[in-house]
Amino acid sequence: MKFRPDIDGLRGLAVLLVVAYHAKLRMLSGGYVGVDVFLVISGFVITANLIDLIDHDRFSLVTFLDRRVRRLMPAAVVMVTYTFPALSIARPSGHANRAAAPSASVGRSYVRCALSEEQWHSRRLPSGEARAP
Repeated sequence: MKFRPDIDGLRGLAVLLVVAYHAKLRMLSGGYVGVDVFLVISGFVITANLIDLIDHDRFSLVTFLDRRVRRLMPAAVVMVTYTFPALSIARPSGHANRAAAPSASVGRSYVRCALSEEQWHSRRLPSGEARAP
């Protein structure tokens, strides 16, 4: 897919909406919309590239996944490398145990929930007891 200035402009707008949301600018409070727009655009670009590769018989799942990992892992490693020390320094008192931060950051509770019969937003616990409202 060749460069598309319209898509690049929408990406920029989406990023600005997210930044404005985090800056708490009331007139531009569409942070969630910005994330949605960015994800839809990313899906469009990835799908268009996949369709082009499939049409030209050049698609390989291994190559596709390799490209995703090469693109996303550097940012993820940097984020985790700087976030863990920052959590131990800037953690407000009274919050969760410092030792729980690494497992929480990699979604351990989500995995536990997915592997159990517990429904995350269910009103009932697996034992059948009702959750507190």
